Formats: sequence, C-alpha cells, structure tokens
Amino acid sequence: MTERLGGVYYLFLMENFPLLRDIIILMGVSIPVIFIFHRLGLPTIVGFLATGVIIGPHGFKLITEVSTVELLAQVGVVMLLFTIGLELSFAKLRNVGKEAVISGGLQILFTTVIIIIIARVFKRSFPEAMLFGFIIAQSSTAIILKILSDRGEIDSSHGRLCMGIVIVQDIAVVPILLPGL
Repeated sequence: MTERLGGVYYLFLMENFPLLRDIIILMGVSIPVIFIFHRLGLPTIVGFLATGVIIGPHGFKLITEVSTVELLAQVGVVMLLFTIGLELSFAKLRNVGKEAVISGGLQILFTTVIIIIIARVFKRSFPEAMLFGFIIAQSSTAIILKILSDRGEIDSSHGRLCMGIVIVQDIAVVPILLPGL
C-alpha cells in the first residue's frame, strides 16, 4: 500500500510540477556525466554542456520546460559570479590592471580585425562584419571564472590576468553597444 501511495505521490508531483521533474532529470543525468568527464580530466563545464545536449530538445527531449530551465540557468550564473566574487581580491586584481587593459584591448582589437577580414571575404557588409568581430571577441566571464575556480587558479597570476581581461571585455561592451541604443 505504501509503495502504491509513493508511486501516486511521485506521479502527482511529476505531472503537476514539470519544473521539479526537469530538475530531477537534470541532476540525475548531470551527476554521472560530470563524474565521467572529471575522470577523463575534462572541465566540468563541458560535462554540463554535454548534459544539455543529451537531455535537451535536440537530444532525448527529456526536458520539457526549456524556458524555465533557462531562467534557472541565469540565476545559477548570477550565483556562480557572486560566489567567485567572494573569493576576489581587488588589491591583487589591481596589480594586473595595466597589463589586463592592454592585453584585453589588444585581444578585442585583433580578434575583431581578423573576423572583419574573414566576414568581408564572405561578402558581408562592414557593419555586419564589425558586429561579428565584436561578438566573437567577447569571452564568457562565467565560463572563464568557473574553469579557473575548478582548477584552483583564480588567485594565480595568470588567473588574475584572465579575470582582468574578461572585466575589460565586459566594460568594452558598453561603448560598443551604445550606438545601437
């Protein structure tokens, strides 16, 4: 009788709370996938991407509430950045300031120029080519910080430089996007 009631409650929860079902599926698949990726020496971020491909709408279609999961993902990124922010030392980050500004600026410039040249070869207009260049020149702050955190390299000299560069990229987005407003 208890097993029957347990099954009924389970079905009730799964049918009436699809987000809960999706979270259970997400956790149930991501834990073994991330474990396997970790054993193979691959970053956990790649394991999360693989999990999304496996259970998402282009894989086994196990996740039904994609928009809700996307909202939860945004909350997760904010929490990740907050957690990593707790570990940041502005004094140490300031030490790489000039180097980060120069490196980040050159990275944005060179990447944008290379993409503009490639896009122009494929007959794209200059404004479109420039937009492609700016987009490709940006790095994901959340992904960079997650990888550095997983490797325990946030407080290393190259970790601080990487953080400085992604902060420069984040700041550079503002003047790049202003003409579009």
